[in-house]
Amino acid sequence: MGNWTDVVFCLRLQADFETVADFVVRGIHIAKDLKAKVGPKLKDFREGLADAPEGKFPEIDALKSEVEAFAAQFPTIGFDKAEGKYTQAL
Repeated sequence: MGNWTDVVFCLRLQADFETVADFVVRGIHIAKDLKAKVGPKLKDFREGLADAPEGKFPEIDALKSEVEAFAAQFPTIGFDKAEGKYTQAL
């Protein structure tokens, strides 16, 4: 068995994966509910979301805010925060 740092890291990693999975499941439920409201066709679904004012779908707005807050705790890969620029050319 590894040291406690490894154990804590693995538990944290597992918790992060569970959080992401919860976001995905919530997104699926929101999409199913929206589909029931706007119609079964993809065209109807897209039109239902297009040009929707902020607040029309509070579940989507809440999920978006939670995902952004969760993602903000991780560093951006390839971005040097101290330098304020990307470390590799795109």
